[in-house]
Amino acid sequence: MDRDYRSPAVNRCAKLRRRAVGNQILVSETTYSIVADILRSDIQLASVGKRRLEGHDRPEDVYVVQHPDVRLEAEVAGSDLEAAEFLNRQG
Repeated sequence: MDRDYRSPAVNRCAKLRRRAVGNQILVSETTYSIVADILRSDIQLASVGKRRLEGHDRPEDVYVVQHPDVRLEAEVAGSDLEAAEFLNRQG
């Protein structure tokens, strides 16, 4: 299956979607910076830490959308170990 959607933004969204578990909605650091201050009061974005997406060298902050009416899985695919490995290589 071809996973290249020919647009960096759409590719990033597809990679985040593959990391989501169950009903999770994951957003990138870029999306977070755009919407964090304008969300409804019942919707929150919680950091799940840094994740390295396929095809990218550096990990980026990933956030999960939270709402009281939606039960979400506690875990996100891909561990913080990936981020720690990257940081160890850099330092």
